[in-house]
Amino acid sequence: MKIPREWAPLLVLLGLTLILPLIPFPETVQKRLVSVGGIVFIYMIFALGLNVVPGWTGLLDLGYVAFVMIGAYTVAILYRLPWLQFEGAWLFCLIAAGLHCAIWGVLRGAPTLRLIGDYYAIVTFAFAQILLIFVQNCGPVTNAAKGYTDFPGIRLAGHATGVGELPPDTTVEIAEGGGTLTFPRGARLIFPRGGEHWNPSPGVPLDVPADVKVWESGTFRWRNLPRGGSVTVRSAGYSYKAPGKLIEPNSKAFYYFLLIVVVVAVAALARLHNSRVGRAWLAMKSDEISAKANGISIQKYRIVAFAVSGFIGGIGGGLQAYRVEIVTPGSYDFWVSVLILACIVLGGLGSIRGVIVGTAVLVSLGELLREGIELGPGLSTFFHNNLRWLENVAWQAAGDHAMLKVPDQARYLVFGAILVLVMIFRPQGLLPPKGECEPLTEDEREKLRSAPTALFRMGKQ
Repeated sequence: MKIPREWAPLLVLLGLTLILPLIPFPETVQKRLVSVGGIVFIYMIFALGLNVVPGWTGLLDLGYVAFVMIGAYTVAILYRLPWLQFEGAWLFCLIAAGLHCAIWGVLRGAPTLRLIGDYYAIVTFAFAQILLIFVQNCGPVTNAAKGYTDFPGIRLAGHATGVGELPPDTTVEIAEGGGTLTFPRGARLIFPRGGEHWNPSPGVPLDVPADVKVWESGTFRWRNLPRGGSVTVRSAGYSYKAPGKLIEPNSKAFYYFLLIVVVVAVAALARLHNSRVGRAWLAMKSDEISAKANGISIQKYRIVAFAVSGFIGGIGGGLQAYRVEIVTPGSYDFWVSVLILACIVLGGLGSIRGVIVGTAVLVSLGELLREGIELGPGLSTFFHNNLRWLENVAWQAAGDHAMLKVPDQARYLVFGAILVLVMIFRPQGLLPPKGECEPLTEDEREKLRSAPTALFRMGKQ
């Protein structure tokens, strides 16, 4: 199969990402590269999902972070439930997060089918802000500002957590006046953080580690055992099932896992883009009136775009939750939507390869600005003596040395400056969609206006 020439930059980038963790850098450098690579891959998934709406249908979405947040909270809430601690539960929760966001994409999009331009952008922004306020204040569902941290990581084989099986007619006595629990049908203990050494003997008190849940067999009732207390199992027959092998969030295994997800997403979206649905989206983006005249249902294909975009955003949000192992409202403010949108604008709206390259450039740059670059003695002296007024703005003092480092609050100013330069010198993006031409200059427009037309010719041809 012949590979199109325009995909060459993407294939080069794929080759670099494949060999990057294998290069023998110092251990600290290699760990940082793998960690940053994971962040870049997750934002690539976000950008690919967002690109479906503004890049292929022409509607500006300023609230895409809402789908990321819904996906992350869906995974965090589901994956900590005792009845979802079976083998492969992480994949079930991830797909559930994608489907949940697809439904929300349809629900958000259905009332806005007749909106275009700024009106649609305002509605999407308002939706994200309303949802964020709900998450911050709805304690019973989202745990309010605390969020969730007590959900397990991805385990490819075996149970998601350590599971202790209590036999029928088991009595558990809780120390410090906690009372007694009796389980006529038996019960299951869930250990999100392991539990390998928690092996009670009949009648021997045992300390309860953090975040242990007990689920009574035959019912959907479960409760948290008091942290720091102790329990005594009054009967024999306790058995323990160890969890599967954990994929550490900053490991090479998780890095390659995220890379596989990105490749699958690119392949699926490329296939969709070249299908009847993709051609309908591009027709709508170019001219809705002409698209309607050719039998394209604007409402139908917009709903499909909203669902696809939401599904990918939910998958990305779930993967981010697995990676950072914490889900809180503060991680999903409006600026996340701005960063994702900036990635696709930098790469080229509507271009899959542009989205990938733009995200790699912008997110990597953000992490580089966060890390900083240490200057040598000569430059450090120059900065200390002549550029003191830029201290803590463009550089920071590190003992006798100086370090080029932009504060976290100022990173978006750098991103904005980059986008302004792109809009001036290359408004179509770094890698625009195939077949997209350079914008016409004013002289070219004047020549076209004054050119003689020959739409109809009289006589024989």
